[in-house]
Amino acid sequence: MPVHRLDHINLRASGSAFAALRDFYCRIVGLRIGARPTLQSEGLWLYAGDAAIVHLVEAPEETGAPGDTTGSGTALDHIAFGCLDLEEMLGRLGTTGVPHSVQLQSVTGQTLVRLEDPSGLRVELVFEPALREPRMQHCWGA
Repeated sequence: MPVHRLDHINLRASGSAFAALRDFYCRIVGLRIGARPTLQSEGLWLYAGDAAIVHLVEAPEETGAPGDTTGSGTALDHIAFGCLDLEEMLGRLGTTGVPHSVQLQSVTGQTLVRLEDPSGLRVELVFEPALREPRMQHCWGA
């Protein structure tokens, strides 16, 4: 089975909701702010041990958070699963015709496969560089 763990959740918030989430997950839950690669968005990665399990993205004030139906200014942006066997997953997606995109994240070396579930929630499948098959490393330019 390609999925072997939940990798992270990604929350989008703006303004005071962003600050409240940061404080809640750090002060109350006990996560800590840690290393985050330079990405297009602003935000924080919150760690439990060595794992960045909550990705907190700062949404511009004027746009709010997509998918927010609570009025809180916060939305679950996507869920991510740590996966094995990129070739098998790409074959399965091709066979079933599920729309997806594939990106090699140059900063982390991870291969990211992005798709949506039937409800429209964005799902990210994360393949670590060390877990890709040697033939896939060459194919993806890693």
